[in-house]
Amino acid sequence: MTIFAEIISKNGTMEMKESNIIHEINMDNIKNEEALVGLLNYMDGDIAIADDIRELPYNDNSTIQLNMLIIIMCIKGKLQLDVNSNTYVVHSNDLLFCRPNILCNNYMLSPDFEGKIVGFSERILQHFFFNSRNIWNKALYISKNPIIHLNEEKQSSFEHYYELIKLKVNQPPHIYHKEIMRSLLQAALYELLVDLDKLISSDEDNLMRQGDILFKNFMKLLEQTKRKRTFGSILCQRALCHS
Repeated sequence: MTIFAEIISKNGTMEMKESNIIHEINMDNIKNEEALVGLLNYMDGDIAIADDIRELPYNDNSTIQLNMLIIIMCIKGKLQLDVNSNTYVVHSNDLLFCRPNILCNNYMLSPDFEGKIVGFSERILQHFFFNSRNIWNKALYISKNPIIHLNEEKQSSFEHYYELIKLKVNQPPHIYHKEIMRSLLQAALYELLVDLDKLISSDEDNLMRQGDILFKNFMKLLEQTKRKRTFGSILCQRALCHS
């Protein structure tokens, strides 16, 4: 997608000039873009992992639209970027959550930056957390606080997870390879949810739980309404057929 800006030329007429290009990133176009595929250590259509994000095939003026959840883990150095026009600085031992349907641009890396990235499709996240309790309060917290700092104990824990995941990535594929990879990553995400529980204050939690209940009630009502309409449509169709 290309954004055009109106500019005034020397002769006073209005012209259109290309000002920025939005690169949409989702699981489908990742596997079809050679420059991105070359950076990936693992890709199964719902999960993507890259050990080194310093060689992204976009310049710092590009805008990236994410249609998936991205988690960036800063190992060393510093990363600065704008997410939906808000500037964030990620330091060593920080996790940056970039949720679906956001715009990222103006990113800068320090010379000593080292970072890893994991991407999840919305489909796999729904599969992971379909029966999880109080997941909406965590999602709401992350949307407002996208940077989570890991203490030394948690950093060590995640490094062990990542080393085990790397070990499995480098093993020859087998019948349960995808299931093992997904189970390891799901376990790591649940570790994060434990930490988020500690970060969310009781007042925030109560407010988010109320929002969670209202949202779930709304979804139930929507589903019931849809069923009633579907049932009503079937009865109308039958009535028309027999009239």
